[in-house]
Amino acid sequence: MKQVQPRIPLIARWHVLFGLAFAVFGMAVGIYMAISQNHVPHPAHAHIMLLGFVVSVIYGVIYRLWPAEAPAMLATVQTVLHQIGATVLSIGLLLLFGGAASEAQLEPLLATGSFSAIAGAIIMLYQVVRAGQAQRVAAPDMLTPGQA
Repeated sequence: MKQVQPRIPLIARWHVLFGLAFAVFGMAVGIYMAISQNHVPHPAHAHIMLLGFVVSVIYGVIYRLWPAEAPAMLATVQTVLHQIGATVLSIGLLLLFGGAASEAQLEPLLATGSFSAIAGAIIMLYQVVRAGQAQRVAAPDMLTPGQA
């Protein structure tokens, strides 16, 4: 078994911390919507909670499950891409659905956030597939009855 790279547990922790920060932020947006009876920003709220909170925490759990398999540099790039993407997309959608800017004005921001988030997801998929291939072991030969 490979030695766990010291940066991987820290990366897992950062994903969880960012995820929890997104949870607080998303809940605050949800409370604002309930108090104001203005549910227009609900798509932004959904992105904050799912992409920001849920996906970030899932990524943190994945890094805890397969810590020895993830190259530290690739894990760092994946983390930065995901967190930047989730943050940019969340802010852009809040600005859009809050009426602070037009879709035409926000399109470059939303596209950047979207591509950054999907790039992070692709890198995570690659790492999980790679880890699964490394963990495959040959099935033991079947023993015939009477052998021991």
